[in-house]
Amino acid sequence: MARNRERARQYREKNRDHINALKKNHHEKYREEENLKRRDRNLRQLYGVAPEEYESMLSAQSGGCAVCGETNKNRRRLYVDHDHETGKVRGLLCHRCNRVLGSVNDSPELLRRLIDYLKRHGK
Repeated sequence: MARNRERARQYREKNRDHINALKKNHHEKYREEENLKRRDRNLRQLYGVAPEEYESMLSAQSGGCAVCGETNKNRRRLYVDHDHETGKVRGLLCHRCNRVLGSVNDSPELLRRLIDYLKRHGK
């Protein structure tokens, strides 16, 4: 028995890098699976959108933001944009467009004022 333990210790010592790489890969796969499960659960709970519906919306938007068309270059998924009063899903937005809408509280009037402001000041 002691001889087997010694052999196992020597094997682990000799193959430490390989064993650590296997462990790291296993943990990364597990973490990725958990992130996908969490994302799918959030889509359903927060917006009533199944993962297949998200993918369908993304495909209908040619894989990009519904406003600017930018694809998620930094591997971030697009945000589910929805009407905060009705909960109705409107589309998928990049981080920047989602923040702009949030900053103006979804107000078309405020957006018009911002456009007018930019026009008056040379844009």
